[in-house]
Amino acid sequence: MRIAVRCPGVGVIGLLPFVSTAPTQCTKVSVVLIVITVTCLILLAIIQSHNHPTSAPTTVSRRYPLAIATDTGNPDLHYGVVVDCGSSGTRIYVYVWPTHTGNQHEMLDIQPMRDTQGNLVIKKITPGLSDLADTASRASEYIRPLLDYAHHHIPLDKHKETPLYIMATAGLRMLPESKQRALMEDIQRDLATTTQFLFQDSHAEVITGKQEGVYSWIGINYVLGRFNHQHQMSGTDPLTVVELSGSEHKTHVRKRTVGIIDMGGGSAQIAFEVPNYIKFEPQEESAKNLLTNFNIGCSDLDPDHNYRVYVATFLGFGANAARQKYEQSLASTMNYTRINETLSVSDPCLPLDMPETISHNGHTVTLRGTGQFTECLEKVRPLVNASRGCMKEPCSMNGIFQPEINFDESEFYGFSELYYTTEDVLRMAGPYADTRFQEAAMDYCGTKWETLQRWYSENLYPKADENRFRLQCFKSAWVSTVLHEGLHFPRSYKHLTTAQLVNNREVHWTLGALLYKTRYFPLSEIQQQRYVATHAGHNSGGFLYGVRHIPFYFTFICLAIVLAAIIIYLWRLRIVRTSDLRKIPSMAMFMTEEGQIQDGIVRANYLI
Repeated sequence: MRIAVRCPGVGVIGLLPFVSTAPTQCTKVSVVLIVITVTCLILLAIIQSHNHPTSAPTTVSRRYPLAIATDTGNPDLHYGVVVDCGSSGTRIYVYVWPTHTGNQHEMLDIQPMRDTQGNLVIKKITPGLSDLADTASRASEYIRPLLDYAHHHIPLDKHKETPLYIMATAGLRMLPESKQRALMEDIQRDLATTTQFLFQDSHAEVITGKQEGVYSWIGINYVLGRFNHQHQMSGTDPLTVVELSGSEHKTHVRKRTVGIIDMGGGSAQIAFEVPNYIKFEPQEESAKNLLTNFNIGCSDLDPDHNYRVYVATFLGFGANAARQKYEQSLASTMNYTRINETLSVSDPCLPLDMPETISHNGHTVTLRGTGQFTECLEKVRPLVNASRGCMKEPCSMNGIFQPEINFDESEFYGFSELYYTTEDVLRMAGPYADTRFQEAAMDYCGTKWETLQRWYSENLYPKADENRFRLQCFKSAWVSTVLHEGLHFPRSYKHLTTAQLVNNREVHWTLGALLYKTRYFPLSEIQQQRYVATHAGHNSGGFLYGVRHIPFYFTFICLAIVLAAIIIYLWRLRIVRTSDLRKIPSMAMFMTEEGQIQDGIVRANYLI
């Protein structure tokens, strides 16, 4: 008698010890689970390849080209709108920036938006909002065309997240507060229900001259990259040591910022960072108010973006206002013998032989230019009121406190009238040199008016209009006097640049305003980056670091499926083995007759 081995579900294998194989159903389930597991791992790997490139991620700011159309189809771009309600008109400025990098040392990368033709998205309407002082209920209707213009250029799906700021400047500042408030309330009330942009009452305001100066200072330094403190120690920008606010001893090293001097027709303004802590006495509150401490980063404790800036505005010290005061001062020296008498007086601040007629106290006075630039400087010097009592030493024009400036380690930019006076006729904008400037101004003033008129008619000075030709001599003297006698810049100072564009961009205070208003916007990206860094630990280059942007629930489901597949497989395998052992037949089954053994061998061979 022989023993034959029969495997359930398979047949007789032969004269071998018992061998069990997994049933077909178990094999299919295992294959399915393995496929699911592999699929999940592949999906995670694919997502990892997109979110975690082979090279280490960097935090370099993503700069967008300035002269090309804004890609409004890019979901990574965000928008902001600032409305400037000036005295002569109202302008709307649209800006754009990519999602913040998450680096706490970087600010938003804000750039002016450009349309499909590459033009700046800026629109102006006239007259100014201040002209509606007596009809305040029309204020919101007045600015609606500007908002429609912005709605048209900004993608519809971005409207609800786009902040809108409406800021009024000098035109409204001259109105009574009740009329200012009425205009702003009408705008606030209407926009709260009609605009699609992100707007609240605090977004509409009349800003002070100090705020406007700070915003201009922020805009210029931002464009020059002076707020980018990454790798500052290895860069080419000069550094400075600043004493932190509230302390005379704690210092911090960072990039040196630039100051600005801006002169319009009616006023002049200067703004610059004060690196040293200044202590004020209780009676010096008016001087203390000329300084402002602010933060333009997303953390108030970040010393890199905490600044102490001095801003002073001099009303009546603009070029046109100064000319009016000068003319009245010149005419007041005349002795009149009868009413309506016409008299003539020499004016060293007009080109040689140029006549100009003015009215003074009911009399007609004819000014005749002598073109004496040196004498002109002497005549305009008293207008800066340098001898007026000082609120706190040291002082500049009109007795206004001005902190000491380290002229050896400072840099300034001059705008508006400083640019026009040095460029439109004299053609020497850029680095300012007092000696060259005075020589050119002296030559122009000493030229006969007849010759200058011929040059003008021949269009030899395309940037200058007739009014510029008439007043170039006086304005040259006034700019020089304000700069050196009023603000006390040494005549040897070599770090002043007169400009209209900075880095090929016309910089407006609205850019600085938007940077300040949106300074906390990057917090969400920074917090996300900190979360990832905390959970990545020392294995930041591992797999989980690469899937930091994958939703948590998706990662959890995939890992759960993998774990479930392993458990089910092991559980099924155990059931199969237990079931197979229970089905092993008794030894009687294997005890057959001689012929049956032979038949069994034949069947086994057949099956094999």
